[in-house]
Amino acid sequence: MELLVANGTYQNYDFCYRVPEIGKFLNHLIPAGQQVVLAPGDMTDGQINAVVRQLERIGAVQASEASRLKSPRSLVYSTRKPVTENQINAAREADEKVRQEQANRQVENAGLGAFPQSPEVARKVTASTLEVRELQPVDREAPAKGGVDTSVTVSKRARQ
Repeated sequence: MELLVANGTYQNYDFCYRVPEIGKFLNHLIPAGQQVVLAPGDMTDGQINAVVRQLERIGAVQASEASRLKSPRSLVYSTRKPVTENQINAAREADEKVRQEQANRQVENAGLGAFPQSPEVARKVTASTLEVRELQPVDREAPAKGGVDTSVTVSKRARQ
């Protein structure tokens, strides 16, 4: 039986896995937007289950659930039949959504504001200014070799 794995991202993915009864790690490059048959091509049910557990540990899902990805690693797998183009595209869309949500959380946790995604709300956002001032070193000698001896103060004032 074959195990097919598709990559639903815009980046190549290098999948390293172990198949029972084979004494070494196997490595497979899964190109962006494509699928591959994992080696060895003819695996037993037990071997496929072992590799599927490894795939699920990194966030991969069955091809039928491609639109429900919760991890930015958008690998989808299928046994016996190829992953369809629609399933790969659904995985890509889910990957973009998950990555955008993660980016918004990181920006929010950093104390910065994220601009809204909808065009209607984006028109209501007002411009803001960013002021950067460089301060001169006070009571210090020349900076150490290769070092930087300046301080930067940043303030953000939003206009309503």
